[in-house]
Amino acid sequence: MASLSFVKHDKPHGTYVRSVDIWQALGYKEHRHFQQLIKKHEAMLSEYGVLRFETVKPAAGSKGGRPEKTYFLNERQFTMVSILINNSEEALRVKKTVNDEFWRMREKMAELGQYAKVRQDGRVYRHKETDTIKAFIRNRVKPRPLGRGYKRLWLTA
Repeated sequence: MASLSFVKHDKPHGTYVRSVDIWQALGYKEHRHFQQLIKKHEAMLSEYGVLRFETVKPAAGSKGGRPEKTYFLNERQFTMVSILINNSEEALRVKKTVNDEFWRMREKMAELGQYAKVRQDGRVYRHKETDTIKAFIRNRVKPRPLGRGYKRLWLTA
C-alpha cells in the first residue's frame, strides 16, 4: 500500500486527491456510495475550499453507461472526509498513506520554493558582482579633455 501515490499537484489548483482513485481503497463497494458521502457533507467541505469535480464519460470501446462525477479533494477536505469514514484496517492504512503523500508533496513544494529563493539570491549576488566589475572598469578608464572643445576621448590610465 505504501507504493500507491494518490496525491497529485498542478499549479492552478494545488495539491489534491481524486475520489475515483481512493474509493475502493477506503472500503467502499461502489464509487457512488463515496460520492453520496461527499454530496451529503458538501456544505461543510466547501468551507475548506472550492469542492472541485469533473464529469467523465465512459471510456471508448466500453459497453456505455452514464457519465461519472469525480471529486477533487484538497488536503483539508480529504481530512474531513476521512473523519467521516469508518475505521477499518484497510481504511486506516489508506488514510495514513494519503496523509503521508500530502506531507511529502508539501515538503517537496517547500523545497522547490527554497531552491527558487536561493536561485534568485544568486542572481542578485551575480548582478552585484557585475555592477562592481563595471564600476571598476569605469573608474580605470577616465575621460580626458583634449583641445579647445573639450571633446572626450576615452583613454586607459
